[in-house]
Amino acid sequence: MALNYVRTAAQAQTAVQAQSQCRHLPPENMIKKIIGYLGERLTTPYETAVDVGCGSGQSSEAIAPYFKNVVAFDTNENQLENAQRRTNYFNIIYRKGSAERIDCLDSSVTLVTAGQSSHWFDLPKFLAEVERVLVPGGVLSVYGHYLPKLSHPTYSIEYLIEKFLVCGKLTEYMPEESKKIYMDRYTHGYEKFPFSEEPVIRDESYSVELPTTVADVVSYISTFSSITAYREKHGDRATAALLQNFENELLDSVRSNKKPEETNLSILFRYILLMGRKPFY
Repeated sequence: MALNYVRTAAQAQTAVQAQSQCRHLPPENMIKKIIGYLGERLTTPYETAVDVGCGSGQSSEAIAPYFKNVVAFDTNENQLENAQRRTNYFNIIYRKGSAERIDCLDSSVTLVTAGQSSHWFDLPKFLAEVERVLVPGGVLSVYGHYLPKLSHPTYSIEYLIEKFLVCGKLTEYMPEESKKIYMDRYTHGYEKFPFSEEPVIRDESYSVELPTTVADVVSYISTFSSITAYREKHGDRATAALLQNFENELLDSVRSNKKPEETNLSILFRYILLMGRKPFY
């Protein structure tokens, strides 16, 4: 049975927890690429990193081992509370704050990251703030993943998520902000970081593949902004029916007679990484 996420105040925290359970740490080799790029001009120890739009903290945790302090900002208090509760790192400070006004001193931050979040920002204002807070030689890394692809040992189901979100009833409900990553792949507005003299480094070679189940996939998809927009227009009952149909399609596509939570799949996230450096003068 598809999960019916009713967005009442009492259930908002439950929705955030469901979302974080579907999230994952970014690729380890991608994080090492960022740290390696940082080390081309700056030397350790690295003092402070800032993670903007941190959500439930996956990107913050990925960079935490490399810095004395990580300050993680998000506008969603439920996300911040969930991140604080689940973290294993004592050097991460979670704060409410926006990308357009980063609460840090001038030239005080070694690395600014924005993982799966920059498409929601006012990009020119964010980039101006990045220039202000970065130390000379400091780095901005922006990264995110495209719509994930499913796989099964026997049946072809690679594009079912894309079909559901882009080609069906939900097509008109994808926010313009989401299209910047899922459709435009961080191209428009990302060609050059204004503070950097060097071309933006663009790398699409990273991915993460994880085991999952049909139930987990439906839970994950239910957190997408397209679903939220559909729910706001059509209500909870219609949204639950939409997710139920998607669940049924997944089960039918792999010829499964098992429960959704017992039907195993794999899910692949392909990443894009953009990096730029603040000059030393």
